[in-house]
Parts: sequence; C-alpha cells; structure tokens
Amino acid sequence: MKKIFLGILLILLDFHLEFSMGHLGLLPDFVGYYFLLHGLRELSTEGIFFKRAIPVARGVGIYSAVLWVLDLFGFATSGHWLYIFCDMVAIFLALYTTRLVVEGIGELEKGRVSDLHYRGLKIDWYIMAVFQTLSFSWVIYPSLAAICVLISAVDSLIFLSALYKSKRAVLAA
Repeated sequence: MKKIFLGILLILLDFHLEFSMGHLGLLPDFVGYYFLLHGLRELSTEGIFFKRAIPVARGVGIYSAVLWVLDLFGFATSGHWLYIFCDMVAIFLALYTTRLVVEGIGELEKGRVSDLHYRGLKIDWYIMAVFQTLSFSWVIYPSLAAICVLISAVDSLIFLSALYKSKRAVLAA
C-alpha cells in the first residue's frame, strides 16, 4: 500500500516548468504509475479491482511517458487542440485508475472487516473528479475554470490525506 500511495502522490502532484511553447513536468506522471503498478501487483491477490487496475496503470504509464517525452522535445504546444485533448485524456485515465484503487480499498475493507476509510476516500474522489472535469470549462467560461482548478487542487490534497489514512489503516490491519 505504500507504493500505491507514493504512486498516486506523484501522479496528482503536478509541478512543471513553463516555457513559451509548452511545459515540462518536474515530477513525471509515469514515475508515479511505475510505483503504482508495483503496489497494485503486491495487492492484486487482495481483490479484483487491484488486479483490474494493473493493465490500466501500465497503459496510462506508457501514455504519460510518451506525453512527457513529447513535452521534453518541444513537440507539444500548450495552446494546440491536440495537446489539450491529450491532457484531458491523461486526466480522465488518471481518474479512472485512482477510482479502481479506491474501489480496491473498499474491497479490502469488506474482506478485512475493518475501517479503511473507504467512504470518505470515495467522496473525496468524486469531488476531485467533478472539479478536475470542470476545470476544462476554461474554453467556455474562464473564471469558472479558475475556481474549479483551485477547488480541484485543494481536494486533491484532501484525497491524498484520506488515502494516507487508508494506507495507515491497511498496514495496521
């Protein structure tokens, strides 16, 4: 569970350098997916959702590595519609992957009959998903997008805190 937490932490924290023609992630998502993948393999015998997340994490990790390399060599420009579409796909795939992890924790909670903070984690995931999705509304309504990005960032930290509580509870059980 430690590797799962570290992986999701690296995936959700988005620090990057801005250039005139794009940006470069300082904490590449594919590194997070690498740790997540190893953590999922360790817990794959514990539930179907962890097992189901393995090929997804592998595929998204490769996808994010390709995007990072394109950023590194300057092929991705921030304003281009294809770049925006690829970013949207990356976010939705990250949301799907984290959702599978949340459901895997729910399975662990049922199987171990102990409180792993699944309900709170699930609520935080829903809030994060809604506001990360709404953050793409900048095309239509820029001020709404700014608010959504801020709320999404705060809720990502809350989600990580809840995931940390679940991690501690899993390790204690």
